[in-house]
Amino acid sequence: MHLCVIAVNSSCLCCLSVRAESYCAQIIAPITDLTRSRAAEIVKWEDSQEWAFNEIKHLLSSEPILKLPDLDKEFILQTDASNRSLGGCLLQEHDGVRHPVLYANRKLLPREQNYSVGEREALAIIWAVDKFHRYLYGQHFTLESDHRPRRVSTNEPL
Repeated sequence: MHLCVIAVNSSCLCCLSVRAESYCAQIIAPITDLTRSRAAEIVKWEDSQEWAFNEIKHLLSSEPILKLPDLDKEFILQTDASNRSLGGCLLQEHDGVRHPVLYANRKLLPREQNYSVGEREALAIIWAVDKFHRYLYGQHFTLESDHRPRRVSTNEPL
């Protein structure tokens, strides 16, 4: 499962899960571009923003549903990086089924977009562990990343 959290600004946070995180960044880009510091004072809502808004509404009303964390169970942290964003999802297994507990996502800074794929994947791991540290600190957890060189560097079986 890849993930996405859409933060339009600091007062509006929407969580969702999609198959491709990079798709999430593409969906929300027309709306987040309106909140840039260099954006015009008057917001011009166009068809691209309307489509993004409707797509977000659809994704938010679809599975999977967030569950409250059970601090007695082990967490699974999934991370991913695309050319435009980083994402992390904290999951737990309930009755043999993985359920998301928290999502987080952020756009890459312009300088971070120049990182290699491996550097972006490593950045996603570091960022997500830091983001979810309140749940992970002092706990055993499973880290899942879809980046093959990361697996080799940690001696995981391929």
